[in-house]
Amino acid sequence: MARRSWVYAGDGRVFEKGSPEHEAYLAERGPRGPAVFGDEGEFVSPIDGRVYSGRAGMREHCRRHDVVNHRDLAGLPVGISGKPAAPTPSERRELRAAIETAARRKGYLEGQ
Repeated sequence: MARRSWVYAGDGRVFEKGSPEHEAYLAERGPRGPAVFGDEGEFVSPIDGRVYSGRAGMREHCRRHDVVNHRDLAGLPVGISGKPAAPTPSERRELRAAIETAARRKGYLEGQ
């Protein structure tokens, strides 16, 4: 007896691998493949003036100077101009909670 394989689509449909239904499903999804991203280029640190290259260089720079890459802050609330310079304690708590949530979502606080 021949082996049979089944494909479970994300929308709940089930196909036998290689069946006409499976082939139609693959055709409607379009071509798929692994995503490959190149490394980051070199940059000059505005803090110490040294040149760092690639993602490893960015991690080293952030660790050495105790800073966070601006791209890691995406999704955090943006400040509004015209507000008082010193936030209220409740605003500080809200901002701290938003930063912690974003850091946990990105996996920076795993194991803590």
